[in-house]
Amino acid sequence: MGKKLAFGLGMISAAAYVVAKNMTPAEKKMVRDRVAQAATNVKETALKYDRYLHEYLASAEYQQQRQDWEARFMQVKQAARTAAETIREQVATGSKPETTPAIAREDLSESMTPSDSDDQLQDDIILKTMPVENGQPTETFYPNGQVAD
Repeated sequence: MGKKLAFGLGMISAAAYVVAKNMTPAEKKMVRDRVAQAATNVKETALKYDRYLHEYLASAEYQQQRQDWEARFMQVKQAARTAAETIREQVATGSKPETTPAIAREDLSESMTPSDSDDQLQDDIILKTMPVENGQPTETFYPNGQVAD
């Protein structure tokens, strides 16, 4: 990608050089004026958006949002500290966490048994092999137990 970019910039600069050499002084002045006008427009737009930003940062709406963000951050920070302290205590005492839910084996075994609807979803595939002349058998698959004669 770097070589393509360098080549492209080289081609553009070569083309600009050729065009600049073939321009009359009046055309050069016109291009210089247009570039200056475009630069002025960009500066004005940048200053306008900078003013908008400073007005927003000074607004009461932003100050309220900032306070809300800081309050949420402090809550999350405190929760993380509490969790880290709990883990440190559990590691130090060698105790297991009491917050893990206990799952009964009966609940797991009931959810793992196949149901009648699972059997209906299964498709039987039958493989039928037929000999051919070159010695390689042809294998045909028939879904749903259907076999063509």
